[in-house]
Amino acid sequence: CVDSGMNLGDLQRLGAVLAPLRLRLPPPRIMRDVVCIVYNLAGEVIHTGTSPSVEQALQKAQAACSGVALVPYARPFELSAHQWLLELQASNPSGVIDLLAIRMKKRMTSTYECLVKRGLQWPTYVVRIGDAILAWQGTGYTTWGCERCGGKAVNIVRWLTLGSKVFANRGAWVALQIDGTVLCWGLPEAGGNIPPSIKQQLWGIKDIQQTEFAFAALRIDGVVLTWGRHDRGGRMGKKLQEQLRHVLFISASDKYFAAATRDAVVMWKDENHVQWFQGVRASKLVPTTSAFAAMCNNDDGSEKVVILGDAGCHWGDRAGQHEVLNAVDVLTTHDAFAIITAEGIETLGRKAMGGECPNEVKQRLTSMSRPCRILSNPFAFTIAGRNHQTGNLSLETWGHQDYGGDSRQVRNVLSNVQSIDLCENTCGAFAVIVVVNGARQLVTWGHQDFGGNWRTALDAVSKADQVDEGQLSRMLAEAAALHANSESFCVVLGDGTVWCWGSSLCTKGFANAKQRIDEEGAVEVLSSAKAFTVVTSKGSRISWGDEQSGAQY
Repeated sequence: CVDSGMNLGDLQRLGAVLAPLRLRLPPPRIMRDVVCIVYNLAGEVIHTGTSPSVEQALQKAQAACSGVALVPYARPFELSAHQWLLELQASNPSGVIDLLAIRMKKRMTSTYECLVKRGLQWPTYVVRIGDAILAWQGTGYTTWGCERCGGKAVNIVRWLTLGSKVFANRGAWVALQIDGTVLCWGLPEAGGNIPPSIKQQLWGIKDIQQTEFAFAALRIDGVVLTWGRHDRGGRMGKKLQEQLRHVLFISASDKYFAAATRDAVVMWKDENHVQWFQGVRASKLVPTTSAFAAMCNNDDGSEKVVILGDAGCHWGDRAGQHEVLNAVDVLTTHDAFAIITAEGIETLGRKAMGGECPNEVKQRLTSMSRPCRILSNPFAFTIAGRNHQTGNLSLETWGHQDYGGDSRQVRNVLSNVQSIDLCENTCGAFAVIVVVNGARQLVTWGHQDFGGNWRTALDAVSKADQVDEGQLSRMLAEAAALHANSESFCVVLGDGTVWCWGSSLCTKGFANAKQRIDEEGAVEVLSSAKAFTVVTSKGSRISWGDEQSGAQY
Protein backbone atom coordinates (compact mmCIF):
# COMPACT_ATOMS: atom_id res chain seq x y z
CA CYS A 1 0.00 0.00 0.00
CA VAL A 2 3.03 2.30 0.08
CA ASP A 3 5.16 1.22 -2.85
CA SER A 4 3.78 -0.52 -5.91
CA GLY A 5 7.13 -2.26 -6.38
CA MET A 6 7.04 -4.12 -3.08
CA ASN A 7 7.32 -7.90 -3.12
CA LEU A 8 5.41 -10.30 -0.88
CA GLY A 9 8.19 -10.43 1.70
CA ASP A 10 8.23 -6.64 2.01
CA LEU A 11 4.45 -6.59 2.40
CA GLN A 12 4.56 -9.18 5.18
CA ARG A 13 7.26 -7.25 7.07
CA LEU A 14 5.35 -4.03 6.48
CA GLY A 15 2.21 -5.53 7.99
CA ALA A 16 4.11 -6.82 11.04
CA VAL A 17 5.51 -3.35 11.77
CA LEU A 18 2.34 -1.37 11.04
CA ALA A 19 -0.10 -3.65 12.88
CA PRO A 20 0.79 -2.49 16.42
CA LEU A 21 0.49 1.16 15.34
CA ARG A 22 -3.22 0.84 14.45
CA LEU A 23 -2.87 3.36 11.64
CA ARG A 24 -6.05 4.84 10.21
CA LEU A 25 -5.06 4.70 6.55
CA PRO A 26 -7.28 4.34 3.46
CA PRO A 27 -8.04 0.86 2.08
CA PRO A 28 -5.13 -0.94 0.38
CA ARG A 29 -4.20 0.67 -2.91
CA ILE A 30 -1.15 1.96 -4.72
CA MET A 31 -0.32 5.06 -2.69
CA ARG A 32 0.41 8.19 -4.69
CA ASP A 33 0.17 10.53 -1.69
CA VAL A 34 2.37 11.63 1.17
CA VAL A 35 2.16 9.36 4.22
CA CYS A 36 2.52 11.48 7.36
CA ILE A 37 3.04 10.06 10.87
CA VAL A 38 3.79 12.13 13.99
CA TYR A 39 5.38 10.61 17.08
CA ASN A 40 5.56 12.07 20.59
CA LEU A 41 8.60 11.77 22.86
CA ALA A 42 7.45 8.37 24.12
CA GLY A 43 7.42 7.00 20.57
CA GLU A 44 3.61 6.89 20.43
CA VAL A 45 1.74 7.83 17.25
CA ILE A 46 -0.33 10.96 17.86
CA HIS A 47 -1.33 11.73 14.25
CA THR A 48 -1.53 9.86 10.96
CA GLY A 49 -2.85 10.86 7.57
CA THR A 50 -2.28 11.12 3.82
CA SER A 51 -2.13 14.20 1.59
CA PRO A 52 -1.41 14.88 -2.08
CA SER A 53 1.59 17.07 -1.24
CA VAL A 54 4.21 17.55 1.47
CA GLU A 55 2.99 21.09 2.11
CA GLN A 56 -0.57 19.94 2.80
CA ALA A 57 0.71 17.10 4.98
CA LEU A 58 2.67 19.57 7.10
CA GLN A 59 -0.34 21.89 7.41
CA LYS A 60 -2.64 19.06 8.51
CA ALA A 61 -0.09 17.75 10.99
CA GLN A 62 0.51 21.19 12.48
CA ALA A 63 -3.23 21.75 12.84
CA ALA A 64 -3.65 18.38 14.56
CA CYS A 65 -0.73 19.05 16.92
CA SER A 66 -1.44 22.66 17.79
CA GLY A 67 1.24 24.35 19.86
CA VAL A 68 3.85 21.61 19.31
CA ALA A 69 7.13 22.16 17.43
CA LEU A 70 7.35 19.63 14.61
CA VAL A 71 10.67 18.58 13.07
CA PRO A 72 10.45 16.89 9.64
CA TYR A 73 12.19 13.56 9.29
CA ALA A 74 12.40 12.58 5.64
CA ARG A 75 14.46 10.16 3.57
CA PRO A 76 14.83 9.41 -0.15
CA PHE A 77 12.21 6.95 -1.33
CA GLU A 78 14.86 4.80 -2.98
CA LEU A 79 14.92 2.98 0.37
CA SER A 80 12.90 -0.22 0.47
CA ALA A 81 9.60 -0.05 2.35
CA HIS A 82 10.97 -2.34 5.08
CA GLN A 83 14.11 -0.26 5.56
CA TRP A 84 12.03 2.92 5.64
CA LEU A 85 9.75 1.49 8.31
CA LEU A 86 12.73 0.48 10.43
CA GLU A 87 14.06 4.02 10.27
CA LEU A 88 10.58 5.35 10.91
CA GLN A 89 10.93 3.95 14.44
CA ALA A 90 13.94 6.24 14.99
CA SER A 91 14.76 7.64 18.39
CA ASN A 92 13.95 11.29 19.11
CA PRO A 93 17.13 13.38 19.25
CA SER A 94 17.18 16.66 21.13
CA GLY A 95 13.83 16.06 22.83
CA VAL A 96 11.51 17.33 20.06
CA ILE A 97 8.75 15.62 18.11
CA ASP A 98 9.75 14.05 14.76
CA LEU A 99 7.47 14.50 11.79
CA LEU A 100 8.08 11.62 9.39
CA ALA A 101 6.93 12.50 5.87
CA ILE A 102 7.80 10.42 2.82
CA ARG A 103 6.82 11.54 -0.66
CA MET A 104 6.85 9.00 -3.44
CA LYS A 105 9.57 9.32 -6.08
CA LYS A 106 10.85 12.61 -4.74
CA ARG A 107 14.20 12.99 -3.03
CA MET A 108 13.87 14.66 0.36
CA THR A 109 16.36 16.27 2.71
CA SER A 110 18.29 13.79 4.85
CA THR A 111 17.62 13.48 8.57
CA TYR A 112 21.05 14.80 9.38
CA GLU A 113 20.62 17.95 7.28
CA CYS A 114 17.16 18.64 8.78
CA LEU A 115 18.58 18.53 12.29
CA VAL A 116 21.75 20.50 11.61
CA LYS A 117 19.84 23.28 9.86
CA ARG A 118 17.79 23.71 13.01
CA GLY A 119 20.82 23.68 15.28
CA LEU A 120 19.79 20.36 16.81
CA GLN A 121 21.93 17.41 17.85
CA TRP A 122 21.98 14.02 16.17
CA PRO A 123 21.87 10.82 18.26
CA THR A 124 25.20 9.71 19.71
CA TYR A 125 26.07 6.68 21.77
CA VAL A 126 29.17 6.88 23.94
CA VAL A 127 30.88 4.44 26.28
CA ARG A 128 31.33 6.67 29.33
CA ILE A 129 33.39 4.08 31.22
CA GLY A 130 34.90 2.32 28.22
CA ASP A 131 37.38 3.18 25.52
CA ALA A 132 35.43 3.40 22.26
CA ILE A 133 32.89 5.78 20.72
CA LEU A 134 29.94 5.03 18.45
CA ALA A 135 28.18 7.95 16.76
CA TRP A 136 25.57 8.56 14.06
CA GLN A 137 26.85 11.06 11.51
CA GLY A 138 24.34 11.70 8.77
CA THR A 139 24.47 8.67 6.52
CA GLY A 140 25.32 5.97 9.03
CA TYR A 141 27.16 4.97 12.18
CA THR A 142 30.88 5.40 12.68
CA THR A 143 33.08 4.14 15.49
CA TRP A 144 36.59 4.83 16.73
CA GLY A 145 38.79 4.22 19.75
CA CYS A 146 40.23 1.05 21.27
CA GLU A 147 40.13 -1.73 18.67
CA ARG A 148 39.77 -4.52 21.25
CA CYS A 149 36.72 -2.73 22.72
CA GLY A 150 35.00 -2.40 19.37
CA GLY A 151 36.42 0.92 18.20
CA LYS A 152 37.25 -0.44 14.73
CA ALA A 153 34.12 -2.54 14.10
CA VAL A 154 33.07 -0.59 10.99
CA ASN A 155 31.84 -3.70 9.17
CA ILE A 156 29.40 -4.42 12.02
CA VAL A 157 28.08 -0.95 12.84
CA ARG A 158 27.19 -0.31 9.21
CA TRP A 159 24.28 -2.72 9.71
CA LEU A 160 22.81 -0.55 12.48
CA THR A 161 19.81 1.64 11.74
CA LEU A 162 19.00 4.97 13.34
CA GLY A 163 16.31 3.27 15.47
CA SER A 164 18.73 0.75 17.02
CA LYS A 165 19.22 0.93 20.79
CA VAL A 166 22.88 0.56 21.73
CA PHE A 167 24.21 -0.71 25.07
CA ALA A 168 27.83 -0.87 26.22
CA ASN A 169 29.79 -2.19 29.19
CA ARG A 170 33.50 -1.81 29.85
CA GLY A 171 34.61 -3.70 26.79
CA ALA A 172 31.75 -4.71 24.50
CA TRP A 173 28.66 -3.43 22.69
CA VAL A 174 25.19 -4.78 21.97
CA ALA A 175 22.73 -3.20 19.54
CA LEU A 176 19.05 -4.02 19.92
CA GLN A 177 17.44 -3.81 16.48
CA ILE A 178 13.82 -2.80 15.94
CA ASP A 179 12.90 -6.35 14.90
CA GLY A 180 14.03 -7.68 18.32
CA THR A 181 17.33 -9.19 17.15
CA VAL A 182 20.75 -8.16 18.48
CA LEU A 183 24.21 -7.39 17.10
CA CYS A 184 27.27 -7.74 19.33
CA TRP A 185 30.93 -6.72 19.08
CA GLY A 186 33.94 -5.93 21.27
CA LEU A 187 35.90 -8.00 23.79
CA PRO A 188 34.68 -11.63 23.75
CA GLU A 189 35.31 -11.96 27.49
CA ALA A 190 33.08 -8.92 28.13
CA GLY A 191 30.16 -10.23 26.08
CA GLY A 192 31.33 -9.16 22.63
CA ASN A 193 30.84 -12.70 21.30
CA ILE A 194 27.48 -14.43 21.90
CA PRO A 195 27.67 -18.23 22.44
CA PRO A 196 25.79 -20.17 19.72
CA SER A 197 23.48 -21.78 22.32
CA ILE A 198 22.36 -18.30 23.46
CA LYS A 199 22.39 -16.67 20.03
CA GLN A 200 19.67 -18.95 18.64
CA GLN A 201 17.37 -17.91 21.51
CA LEU A 202 17.85 -14.16 21.03
CA TRP A 203 14.60 -13.26 19.32
CA GLY A 204 11.85 -10.90 20.40
CA ILE A 205 14.21 -9.02 22.72
CA LYS A 206 12.62 -5.97 24.39
CA ASP A 207 15.36 -4.87 26.82
CA ILE A 208 19.07 -5.31 27.50
CA GLN A 209 21.07 -4.54 30.66
CA GLN A 210 24.80 -4.74 31.31
CA THR A 211 27.20 -5.31 34.20
CA GLU A 212 30.91 -4.51 33.93
CA PHE A 213 31.62 -7.46 31.63
CA ALA A 214 28.33 -9.19 30.77
CA PHE A 215 24.91 -8.64 29.19
CA ALA A 216 21.38 -9.81 29.98
CA ALA A 217 18.50 -9.76 27.49
CA LEU A 218 14.78 -9.89 28.31
CA ARG A 219 12.52 -11.54 25.77
CA ILE A 220 8.90 -10.54 25.17
CA ASP A 221 7.78 -13.86 26.72
CA GLY A 222 9.52 -13.02 30.03
CA VAL A 223 12.60 -15.22 29.52
CA VAL A 224 16.04 -13.85 30.50
CA LEU A 225 19.24 -14.79 28.63
CA THR A 226 22.79 -13.87 29.71
CA TRP A 227 26.29 -14.04 28.27
CA GLY A 228 29.74 -12.63 29.06
CA ARG A 229 32.05 -13.05 32.04
CA HIS A 230 30.71 -15.72 34.39
CA ASP A 231 31.43 -13.89 37.66
CA ARG A 232 29.66 -10.73 36.45
CA GLY A 233 26.31 -12.33 35.80
CA GLY A 234 27.13 -13.85 32.42
CA ARG A 235 26.23 -17.36 33.58
CA MET A 236 22.97 -17.69 35.51
CA GLY A 237 22.95 -21.48 35.60
CA LYS A 238 20.39 -24.01 34.42
CA LYS A 239 18.48 -24.08 37.71
CA LEU A 240 17.86 -20.34 37.79
CA GLN A 241 17.08 -20.35 34.08
CA GLU A 242 14.29 -22.86 34.68
CA GLN A 243 12.96 -21.08 37.80
CA LEU A 244 12.99 -17.58 36.35
CA ARG A 245 9.86 -17.12 34.25
CA HIS A 246 7.44 -14.28 33.48
CA VAL A 247 9.99 -11.56 34.21
CA LEU A 248 8.57 -8.03 34.09
CA PHE A 249 11.84 -6.09 33.85
CA ILE A 250 15.56 -6.45 34.50
CA SER A 251 18.28 -4.23 35.97
CA ALA A 252 22.03 -4.41 36.53
CA SER A 253 24.78 -3.13 38.81
CA ASP A 254 28.51 -3.43 38.13
CA LYS A 255 28.57 -7.02 39.43
CA TYR A 256 24.97 -8.27 39.62
CA PHE A 257 21.93 -8.69 37.44
CA ALA A 258 18.45 -8.47 38.94
CA ALA A 259 15.07 -9.53 37.58
CA ALA A 260 11.64 -8.55 38.88
CA THR A 261 8.64 -10.85 38.65
CA ARG A 262 5.11 -10.25 39.86
CA ASP A 263 5.87 -11.02 43.52
CA ALA A 264 9.65 -11.43 43.84
CA VAL A 265 13.06 -10.09 42.88
CA VAL A 266 16.09 -12.26 42.17
CA MET A 267 19.68 -11.10 41.82
CA TRP A 268 22.66 -13.15 40.70
CA LYS A 269 26.40 -12.84 40.19
CA ASP A 270 26.91 -16.38 38.90
CA GLU A 271 25.16 -19.72 39.31
CA ASN A 272 26.56 -20.10 42.86
CA HIS A 273 25.58 -16.59 44.03
CA VAL A 274 21.80 -16.28 43.61
CA GLN A 275 19.46 -14.48 46.02
CA TRP A 276 15.67 -14.54 45.96
CA PHE A 277 13.62 -11.85 47.71
CA GLN A 278 10.08 -13.14 47.93
CA GLY A 279 7.19 -10.74 48.44
CA VAL A 280 9.04 -7.76 46.95
CA ARG A 281 6.82 -6.29 44.23
CA ALA A 282 9.23 -3.84 42.64
CA SER A 283 8.27 -1.18 40.13
CA LYS A 284 11.88 -0.02 39.75
CA LEU A 285 15.35 -1.25 40.76
CA VAL A 286 18.13 1.29 41.46
CA PRO A 287 21.64 -0.26 41.67
CA THR A 288 24.87 0.38 43.53
CA THR A 289 27.95 -1.77 42.85
CA SER A 290 26.55 -4.85 44.61
CA ALA A 291 23.03 -4.03 45.77
CA PHE A 292 19.68 -2.69 44.62
CA ALA A 293 17.03 -0.41 46.05
CA ALA A 294 13.62 -1.73 45.06
CA MET A 295 10.94 0.93 44.65
CA CYS A 296 7.61 -0.67 45.62
CA ASN A 297 4.06 0.68 45.48
CA ASN A 298 1.98 0.48 48.65
CA ASP A 299 -1.76 -0.15 48.63
CA ASP A 300 -2.42 3.49 49.62
CA GLY A 301 -0.56 4.79 46.57
CA SER A 302 2.62 5.77 48.41
CA GLU A 303 6.02 4.23 47.67
CA LYS A 304 8.56 2.46 49.83
CA VAL A 305 12.14 1.34 49.24
CA VAL A 306 13.48 -2.10 50.13
CA ILE A 307 17.26 -2.66 50.14
CA LEU A 308 18.35 -5.86 48.37
CA GLY A 309 21.93 -7.11 48.42
CA ASP A 310 24.62 -9.39 49.83
CA ALA A 311 25.16 -9.56 53.59
CA GLY A 312 28.77 -8.67 52.89
CA CYS A 313 27.98 -5.53 50.91
CA HIS A 314 27.74 -3.09 53.84
CA TRP A 315 24.04 -3.66 54.44
CA GLY A 316 24.47 -6.25 57.22
CA ASP A 317 21.38 -8.24 58.16
CA ARG A 318 19.13 -5.44 56.88
CA ALA A 319 19.36 -6.60 53.27
CA GLY A 320 15.91 -7.52 52.04
CA GLN A 321 14.36 -6.41 55.34
CA HIS A 322 15.11 -2.72 55.78
CA GLU A 323 12.29 -0.56 54.41
CA VAL A 324 12.05 3.19 53.94
CA LEU A 325 8.47 4.47 53.72
CA ASN A 326 7.10 7.44 51.78
CA ALA A 327 10.04 7.34 49.37
CA VAL A 328 10.19 9.94 46.61
CA ASP A 329 13.50 9.21 44.89
CA VAL A 330 16.69 7.15 45.27
CA LEU A 331 20.24 8.28 44.51
CA THR A 332 23.37 6.10 44.61
CA THR A 333 27.16 6.18 44.73
CA HIS A 334 29.33 3.07 44.36
CA ASP A 335 28.34 1.66 47.76
CA ALA A 336 25.66 3.89 49.28
CA PHE A 337 22.03 4.94 48.86
CA ALA A 338 20.45 8.31 49.53
CA ILE A 339 16.68 7.89 49.77
CA ILE A 340 14.62 11.06 49.49
CA THR A 341 11.39 10.84 51.48
CA ALA A 342 8.52 13.19 52.23
CA GLU A 343 10.09 13.83 55.65
CA GLY A 344 13.72 14.30 54.61
CA ILE A 345 16.56 12.00 53.61
CA GLU A 346 17.84 8.61 54.76
CA THR A 347 21.26 7.23 53.86
CA LEU A 348 22.53 3.65 53.89
CA GLY A 349 25.81 2.02 52.95
CA ARG A 350 29.52 2.69 53.25
CA LYS A 351 30.25 5.88 55.18
CA ALA A 352 33.18 6.94 52.97
CA MET A 353 30.92 6.86 49.93
CA GLY A 354 28.00 8.84 51.32
CA GLY A 355 26.30 6.17 53.43
CA GLU A 356 26.19 8.52 56.41
CA CYS A 357 24.91 12.07 56.01
CA PRO A 358 26.38 14.50 58.62
CA ASN A 359 23.87 15.93 61.11
CA GLU A 360 24.55 19.55 60.10
CA VAL A 361 23.79 18.69 56.47
CA LYS A 362 20.62 16.85 57.48
CA GLN A 363 19.47 19.89 59.44
CA ARG A 364 19.95 22.17 56.45
CA LEU A 365 18.13 19.67 54.22
CA THR A 366 15.08 19.84 56.49
CA SER A 367 14.72 23.54 55.63
CA MET A 368 14.51 22.65 51.92
CA SER A 369 11.50 21.92 49.82
CA ARG A 370 11.66 18.80 47.65
CA PRO A 371 15.10 18.60 45.92
CA CYS A 372 15.11 20.04 42.40
CA ARG A 373 18.55 18.78 41.33
CA ILE A 374 20.31 15.62 42.51
CA LEU A 375 23.82 14.58 41.46
CA SER A 376 26.16 11.82 42.55
CA ASN A 377 29.54 10.49 41.55
CA PRO A 378 31.01 7.18 42.80
CA PHE A 379 32.01 8.77 46.13
CA ALA A 380 29.69 11.67 47.02
CA PHE A 381 26.21 13.19 46.76
CA THR A 382 25.05 16.70 45.85
CA ILE A 383 21.46 17.82 46.39
CA ALA A 384 19.94 21.20 45.53
CA GLY A 385 16.66 22.48 46.92
CA ARG A 386 14.88 25.75 47.72
CA ASN A 387 14.80 27.21 51.19
CA HIS A 388 11.26 27.44 52.59
CA GLN A 389 11.82 30.97 53.93
CA THR A 390 14.09 32.75 51.43
CA GLY A 391 13.04 30.90 48.28
CA ASN A 392 16.67 30.70 47.14
CA LEU A 393 18.45 27.51 46.19
CA SER A 394 21.24 25.93 48.19
CA LEU A 395 23.43 22.94 47.37
CA GLU A 396 24.36 20.40 50.04
CA THR A 397 27.10 17.78 49.68
CA TRP A 398 28.35 14.79 51.65
CA GLY A 399 30.45 11.68 51.10
CA HIS A 400 34.18 11.27 50.57
CA GLN A 401 35.78 14.61 51.46
CA ASP A 402 38.44 14.38 48.75
CA TYR A 403 36.10 13.50 45.89
CA GLY A 404 33.25 15.98 46.08
CA GLY A 405 31.76 15.33 49.51
CA ASP A 406 33.26 18.49 51.01
CA SER A 407 32.17 21.81 49.47
CA ARG A 408 33.01 24.10 52.41
CA GLN A 409 35.45 26.17 50.33
CA VAL A 410 32.59 27.25 48.03
CA ARG A 411 29.88 27.15 50.66
CA ASN A 412 29.38 30.93 50.57
CA VAL A 413 28.36 30.67 46.89
CA LEU A 414 26.37 27.44 47.01
CA SER A 415 24.23 28.50 49.97
CA ASN A 416 22.47 31.38 48.20
CA VAL A 417 21.77 30.52 44.56
CA GLN A 418 18.96 31.91 42.42
CA SER A 419 19.07 29.19 39.76
CA ILE A 420 21.23 26.34 38.45
CA ASP A 421 21.82 26.56 34.70
CA LEU A 422 24.22 23.65 34.10
CA CYS A 423 25.60 20.85 36.26
CA GLU A 424 27.86 17.85 35.65
CA ASN A 425 30.16 15.51 37.57
CA THR A 426 33.23 13.39 36.98
CA CYS A 427 34.21 10.38 39.10
CA GLY A 428 35.69 12.67 41.77
CA ALA A 429 34.37 16.22 41.35
CA PHE A 430 31.33 18.37 40.61
CA ALA A 431 30.86 21.44 38.40
CA VAL A 432 27.83 23.75 38.33
CA ILE A 433 27.03 27.01 36.60
CA VAL A 434 24.75 28.99 38.90
CA VAL A 435 23.16 32.42 38.98
CA VAL A 436 24.08 34.44 42.09
CA ASN A 437 22.85 38.03 42.49
CA GLY A 438 21.83 38.07 38.84
CA ALA A 439 25.23 36.98 37.52
CA ARG A 440 26.34 33.57 36.26
CA GLN A 441 29.23 31.85 38.00
CA LEU A 442 31.09 28.56 37.48
CA VAL A 443 31.73 26.65 40.71
CA THR A 444 33.76 23.45 41.04
CA TRP A 445 34.75 21.31 44.01
CA GLY A 446 36.31 17.91 44.56
CA HIS A 447 39.68 16.41 43.64
CA GLN A 448 41.81 18.57 41.35
CA ASP A 449 42.85 15.54 39.29
CA PHE A 450 39.17 14.97 38.51
CA GLY A 451 38.35 18.56 37.55
CA GLY A 452 37.69 19.96 41.00
CA ASN A 453 39.57 23.21 40.22
CA TRP A 454 38.47 25.09 37.10
CA ARG A 455 41.53 27.37 37.33
CA THR A 456 43.72 24.58 35.92
CA ALA A 457 42.08 25.37 32.54
CA LEU A 458 44.68 28.16 32.33
CA ASP A 459 47.30 25.46 31.70
CA ALA A 460 46.02 25.16 28.12
CA VAL A 461 46.47 28.87 27.40
CA SER A 462 49.64 30.12 25.77
CA LYS A 463 51.34 33.18 27.20
CA ALA A 464 50.56 35.04 23.98
CA ASP A 465 46.81 34.74 24.66
CA GLN A 466 47.19 36.74 27.89
CA VAL A 467 44.06 35.40 29.62
CA ASP A 468 44.10 35.90 33.36
CA GLU A 469 42.03 34.12 36.00
CA GLY A 470 39.39 36.83 36.17
CA GLN A 471 38.82 36.86 32.41
CA LEU A 472 38.66 33.06 32.30
CA SER A 473 36.15 33.01 35.16
CA ARG A 474 33.85 35.40 33.30
CA MET A 475 34.15 33.43 30.05
CA LEU A 476 33.46 30.04 31.64
CA ALA A 477 30.44 31.44 33.46
CA GLU A 478 28.82 32.18 30.09
CA ALA A 479 29.15 28.58 28.88
CA ALA A 480 26.48 27.29 26.52
CA ALA A 481 27.21 23.65 27.35
CA LEU A 482 29.03 21.70 30.06
CA HIS A 483 30.34 18.16 29.47
CA ALA A 484 32.24 15.62 31.56
CA ASN A 485 34.07 12.33 31.20
CA SER A 486 35.51 10.29 34.07
CA GLU A 487 38.28 12.73 35.03
CA SER A 488 37.75 16.09 33.30
CA PHE A 489 35.22 18.75 32.30
CA CYS A 490 34.73 20.49 28.96
CA VAL A 491 32.91 23.78 28.44
CA VAL A 492 31.59 25.09 25.10
CA LEU A 493 31.07 28.85 24.89
CA GLY A 494 28.45 30.59 22.79
CA ASP A 495 30.97 31.40 20.05
CA GLY A 496 31.94 27.73 19.63
CA THR A 497 35.25 27.93 21.53
CA VAL A 498 36.07 25.27 24.12
CA TRP A 499 37.87 24.99 27.47
CA CYS A 500 38.90 21.84 29.33
CA TRP A 501 40.38 21.03 32.74
CA GLY A 502 40.99 17.91 34.85
CA SER A 503 43.57 15.13 34.94
CA SER A 504 46.73 15.44 32.86
CA LEU A 505 45.84 12.30 30.91
CA CYS A 506 42.35 13.54 29.99
CA THR A 507 43.64 17.00 28.95
CA LYS A 508 46.60 15.66 26.98
CA GLY A 509 46.78 17.40 23.60
CA PHE A 510 44.03 19.89 24.42
CA ALA A 511 46.14 23.02 23.81
CA ASN A 512 46.71 22.03 20.17
CA ALA A 513 43.15 20.80 19.70
CA LYS A 514 41.75 24.05 21.10
CA GLN A 515 43.39 26.15 18.40
CA ARG A 516 41.71 24.19 15.59
CA ILE A 517 38.34 23.96 17.37
CA ASP A 518 38.23 27.69 18.14
CA GLU A 519 38.86 28.45 14.46
CA GLU A 520 36.11 26.14 13.16
CA GLY A 521 33.62 26.30 16.06
CA ALA A 522 32.36 23.35 18.13
CA VAL A 523 28.99 21.85 17.18
CA GLU A 524 28.91 18.62 19.22
CA VAL A 525 31.04 17.17 22.04
CA LEU A 526 31.39 13.40 22.56
CA SER A 527 33.00 11.93 25.66
CA SER A 528 34.46 8.51 26.37
CA ALA A 529 36.23 7.36 29.55
CA LYS A 530 39.27 9.63 29.33
CA ALA A 531 38.92 11.57 26.08
CA PHE A 532 36.77 14.16 24.33
CA THR A 533 35.97 14.42 20.63
CA VAL A 534 34.55 17.62 19.14
CA VAL A 535 32.68 17.75 15.83
CA THR A 536 33.14 21.21 14.33
CA SER A 537 30.93 23.27 12.03
CA LYS A 538 33.13 22.21 9.11
CA GLY A 539 32.62 18.52 9.89
CA SER A 540 36.10 18.00 11.34
CA ARG A 541 36.51 15.54 14.20
CA ILE A 542 39.09 16.81 16.69
CA SER A 543 39.97 14.92 19.87
CA TRP A 544 42.28 15.03 22.88
CA GLY A 545 42.98 12.89 25.94
CA ASP A 546 43.96 9.24 26.25
CA GLU A 547 44.56 7.45 22.95
CA GLN A 548 43.15 4.24 24.45
CA SER A 549 39.86 6.09 25.04
CA GLY A 550 39.46 7.25 21.46
CA ALA A 551 41.72 10.31 21.22
CA GLN A 552 43.32 10.58 17.79
CA TYR A 553 46.34 12.76 17.08
